[in-house]
Amino acid sequence: MILSSYQNKSARETVSCFPRLVTDPEHCLSKGRQRLNGGHAIRRCVWPSQISNSGYTLLEILVTIAIIILLVSLTATGLGHSRSKARRLSCENNFRQLILTWNLYSADHQERLVSNVHLDLTAGWVRGSVQGKGATNILDLTVPDGALFAPYLSDPLIYRCPADESSVVIEGAEHPRVRSVSMNQAMGFESYAIWLPSKALAQPGQQGYRTYRLSTDIQASAERFVFIDESEVTINDPAFAVEMPQQNRPPRWIDVPTTRHRQSGVIAFADGHVESQQWVDSRTESDHFDKSAENNADWLWLTSKTSTK
Repeated sequence: MILSSYQNKSARETVSCFPRLVTDPEHCLSKGRQRLNGGHAIRRCVWPSQISNSGYTLLEILVTIAIIILLVSLTATGLGHSRSKARRLSCENNFRQLILTWNLYSADHQERLVSNVHLDLTAGWVRGSVQGKGATNILDLTVPDGALFAPYLSDPLIYRCPADESSVVIEGAEHPRVRSVSMNQAMGFESYAIWLPSKALAQPGQQGYRTYRLSTDIQASAERFVFIDESEVTINDPAFAVEMPQQNRPPRWIDVPTTRHRQSGVIAFADGHVESQQWVDSRTESDHFDKSAENNADWLWLTSKTSTK
């Protein structure tokens, strides 16, 4: 009974007498007998032969480090994708507010489309250039005398893409631009559309294209873009210029869409829908921009969404 009691207790209360008793086995045995005779749990001794001299090999350490690096890399990549997606969704939400405002303005003004002009002294949906000192002028977005959207939109951050990390240097200091979105030059009651060119401005031998002054002028509104996220390479005035196809003239970009959303950009259409367009030609945007649009599928797609003959 004593032995049985000892075994039950030892299963619960065994502890190691190492390191002292490892160097003194006889001491360990004598102590064990004393504990057993006293009815207490014996302490389990660790004998020298039970001690493992093995450790981690260099190969095991290297494999462990490689696995840790891989896991960190995968985590960082996942976080990067999540952040990029969140920014794109935020940008799309901004565009939904812009295109809703565009349609509300037209409904409030007898179907007349908001002005889209490039002159600083003329009121438009917004005004001013985001190059040079004008790049930081938030009043071009918020003062109703110049910005016709101001009574509808109070938050100036709507005009800037969350993924736009570009800046301008003014007096030696870097400043973020207040706007990264532009409007199709073919849209607007007072749009000049000099780059299309419009039918009114077409020179002899040029093909003129339609401009839209009233919402009722727009046919196939789901196929006509209004707002586009423009590249920091070309953005300046509020109008996005597209030079439409012409005979005997090589195709070229005037203004360029952004590719900051993983080679895609956000676009809003006249019917109110917003989409993220994936650009397929690496020449569509670069630090050293090539104006040529020869065989550029992105340019062909965008011209098809700009206007018609």
